[in-house]
Amino acid sequence: AEFWPRMVAKMGEEVLFETDALDTLADWLAALAGAQLRTLRLAASAAAYGVVSGIIERIQKLRTQLNSLHRQQSSGTADPASKLGSALVGRSATIAEHISLLEQLAAKIFRGVFVFRYRDSCPAVRELSVTALGEWATKEPETYMRDSYVKYVGWMLSDKVSQVRKCALMVIL
Repeated sequence: AEFWPRMVAKMGEEVLFETDALDTLADWLAALAGAQLRTLRLAASAAAYGVVSGIIERIQKLRTQLNSLHRQQSSGTADPASKLGSALVGRSATIAEHISLLEQLAAKIFRGVFVFRYRDSCPAVRELSVTALGEWATKEPETYMRDSYVKYVGWMLSDKVSQVRKCALMVIL
């Protein structure tokens, strides 16, 4: 369960942002998560949710860097016309672009995997889905506590399997 988040965390910027490696991985995981074989759906869903968790961690690190750069810019130590000032502005723009790309990728995985797996025929896949959404909402509340995401937890509160309902309730609590 730790492999996928660590993989995303350890990826170099050139692999993460200059290739389509994660985009291709997301496509493959979405395809595998829709397989007929229950164990394959479960494994692919777990991998996809781990990738999203890693993306969220990476976004948080980038936001910390971006906030630091904004503080440096606003402190007045670097004149925007100077080389240091323009370097700070350029680095800020690059980081903001990277955050946007990662947010788009996380949304793509959500739409490609979660939206189909939260109502899977296998209760274990549904449990995994609601637990992952709860983890994301804890780590990144400004994104995953929006009604467009929270509605899935509400729907899972009326699941036919009590263990899935319990997981949904634990997400809320």
